[in-house]
Amino acid sequence: MKSYIEVKEQNIILTGVTHSPWGKHKFIVYLDENNSERNRINVRVSTDYYEVKKGVYECCIYYDRGLCNTIDEFRNITIGEIERQAYGSYMDGAR
Repeated sequence: MKSYIEVKEQNIILTGVTHSPWGKHKFIVYLDENNSERNRINVRVSTDYYEVKKGVYECCIYYDRGLCNTIDEFRNITIGEIERQAYGSYMDGAR
């Protein structure tokens, strides 16, 4: 099993930094078209990602978690919830 998945820049829909009392962690929210089923695109958050070439990033699967299933669901999530999930993805990978 690969430890990294490739994400194209055009699939990144949000970048940010968590604002938790335990530290700041950069994150991206992206569309995972590789996981789509029946026209549903998974929206994921990752806190361990690197640009490997112009417009292409690799995200470590251990610092990555699902956020929601569709863009419509994503539009209804608060930035606070996104940051909590981003911090959770950081803690998932840190274990």
